[in-house]
Amino acid sequence: MKLNIMKKLFLMAFLPIIALVIYSSNYLTQKYSGLQKSEASISKLNTLQLTSNLIHELQIERGVSVSILNNVKNDYFSALHKTQTTKTDTRILQFTSHLQHAQLLKTSQTSLPILHKIKDSLQNIHTYRDLLKSNQIDSQEIFDYFTTINADLISLFSSLKLFSYLHTRDTDISSLISLIKLQELAGQERALVAKLIVSPDITA
Repeated sequence: MKLNIMKKLFLMAFLPIIALVIYSSNYLTQKYSGLQKSEASISKLNTLQLTSNLIHELQIERGVSVSILNNVKNDYFSALHKTQTTKTDTRILQFTSHLQHAQLLKTSQTSLPILHKIKDSLQNIHTYRDLLKSNQIDSQEIFDYFTTINADLISLFSSLKLFSYLHTRDTDISSLISLIKLQELAGQERALVAKLIVSPDITA
């Protein structure tokens, strides 16, 4: 009889402990999963910022390069081009260095193909600059090169999904992506208008 009472007391004391351990384990698992998602989101936010910075510098270099090839104030734009290429290269280095340590992109099947294409395109930037200096490329080719990179960067930008409990943050990021797209369209328009201005036939 005493043994049965002891067993009952043991079970009464032990079962709540088991339940507490299970609950604690599930709680910690959920918190750890949330932490991992939050860390990934922070890395993605850094990627968004660096991508936005790179797009901006590439837009400027595209405009300057097209202006040089269109023979618009060549002395001014040639000097500006030297300064701008340094700024662009700095942003490229920041972007590529970040991606080497961004685990989120190493495992993202959606982003990887775009990322590889961007890396290949950025590696060719010096070739296009050399062609520009030797006047062996026309403004349409240089325009297409930079525009394609920016389109791929925007695709990468848009493919990054962020973990957030805040609807306002998701809305802010969507607005930022839309703003970058509008800035790119405006940059394309400026470059095309510059080309039309110097064209012998304004309808070309």
